[in-house]
Amino acid sequence: MTSAYAIALSHFAPFGSRTYLRLFEYFKNYEAIWQATADELRSLMISEKTVAQFLEWRQKTNPQALVDHITKLGLDTIDRDDQRFPAALKTIFDPPIILYVQGQLPQTDQMIGIVGSRDATQYGLRTAKQFSSELTRAGLIVVSGLARGIDVQAHAGAMSAGGKTIAVLAHGHAELKGSKREFGSKIIEQGGAIISEQPPHLVALNFHFPIRNRIIAGLSRGVVIVEAELPSGTLHTAQAALNADREVFAIPGPIDSPTSVGTNKLIQDGAQVAMSVNDVLIGLGLPAQKPLEPVLAPKVAPPPGSPEEAALLPHLSVHPMHVDDLSRASGLATSTVLGTLTILEIHGKVRHLGNMYYSL
Repeated sequence: MTSAYAIALSHFAPFGSRTYLRLFEYFKNYEAIWQATADELRSLMISEKTVAQFLEWRQKTNPQALVDHITKLGLDTIDRDDQRFPAALKTIFDPPIILYVQGQLPQTDQMIGIVGSRDATQYGLRTAKQFSSELTRAGLIVVSGLARGIDVQAHAGAMSAGGKTIAVLAHGHAELKGSKREFGSKIIEQGGAIISEQPPHLVALNFHFPIRNRIIAGLSRGVVIVEAELPSGTLHTAQAALNADREVFAIPGPIDSPTSVGTNKLIQDGAQVAMSVNDVLIGLGLPAQKPLEPVLAPKVAPPPGSPEEAALLPHLSVHPMHVDDLSRASGLATSTVLGTLTILEIHGKVRHLGNMYYSL
């Protein structure tokens, strides 16, 4: 059973995972940390300001009341003393002190992280789903971050193959809302889990995402990077994997695609190239599988609805093109190209990738 003090301590934001590492080395258990004196905390190089905040917060906090609230929300909790705490996660430099869990956290080390850009191309979305599906069929459990774009497709690919998947949140469970909440329910229904080290009502700030990424990497034997800008949060996951001595695989992309700059740079810097699922399996020391038929990019553009579309569409593909290049290729004025692309985007025929790059 999770210690009430572990649950309470996870609610005190100024103590991060690295601070808890020092506290555990000294106090050995959650209750002793909770009862620490000001002098003991100062001796561990915790600032005077944080010590004062902790003592004031502790006086106003009832650990059992927090336990009751967590129970009411239907969340399970797994602290580092729990036998269910993932062994792989204990090996990283700064493991979380607790995991809040919805669903069933699989008790296996056969996990693979798949992450990538939120603003993914159709190429990236197809590839993420296909890799996830095939890696699931090979016996791995896919871990990702439930963000739009690549992450959602990674979860979807695993479920389409009849497998379980784990979503790691950067915020608390109570902040999972709307379509993501509905998607999360499907993950749980299929035997997977949604986990977070953050207390239920914490709203994610920018710095919470790199913190979350170390859990994705820590749970996984390796991480597959599908698409990533430069710089990007996805590359934080790759770095976290390297820090945890995990394998890093990168799927190459077009050199003129903004979302492939990061993945191509990873390959240039020594990441393993993932041209197929078997590249990942072999890189992990697992048996290769007979690959499925690849999902090919569409060769025929959607039918045009105007002369301008007819002139523009043959020059568009799944690979991003800049508006200026489309103007030169089609012979249309830049203003005409932009107007036509806007209409095509409204009708779902093209995607704006940012920075005036477009693709089918």
